[in-house]
Amino acid sequence: PFIYDDAGMQFSEGLLAVQKGKKYGFIDNKGQIIIPFQYDFAIDFSHGLAKVMKGKDYFYIDKQGKIVFKVN
Repeated sequence: PFIYDDAGMQFSEGLLAVQKGKKYGFIDNKGQIIIPFQYDFAIDFSHGLAKVMKGKDYFYIDKQGKIVFKVN
């Protein structure tokens, strides 16, 4: 059964951006939640980073969900 409202097209660097309700997070290929659903938008990982939006702010996060830097 489908448990997500939206998902990226394919896994990127072992993770997939998925939406549940109004928030995005990331799962691995086993379906385990790796980065919790807390973002208003998310783009798949590339070169170890993913671009996410929280509120009106954009950030790049690493695969552990830590903010690497904020986009102005």
